Amino acid sequence: MKKKEKKEAELPFSPVLAAVRLAGGVSKVAKLLQVKRPTVYNWIHRGRLVNQKMYDYAAELNRLTGIRIDQILGGIEPGGRQPKS
Repeated sequence: MKKKEKKEAELPFSPVLAAVRLAGGVSKVAKLLQVKRPTVYNWIHRGRLVNQKMYDYAAELNRLTGIRIDQILGGIEPGGRQPKS
């Protein structure tokens, strides 16, 4: 197993990870969203994206993959608010 494959295999599963994988991987997502690779890894480890800029990224990941924005955001609405029950 390559070092990159091993690193990705150790990532915690989340809708963010699923979206990143469907979109082509960490490097491709970083390039498409014009962020650095460590930023994408941070999203994966958090399991969600939480501020307005991250909401914009989640919307783009939704467009690329079809995974719902609320799943990518881990149940957090724009501005970091929890959705109303």
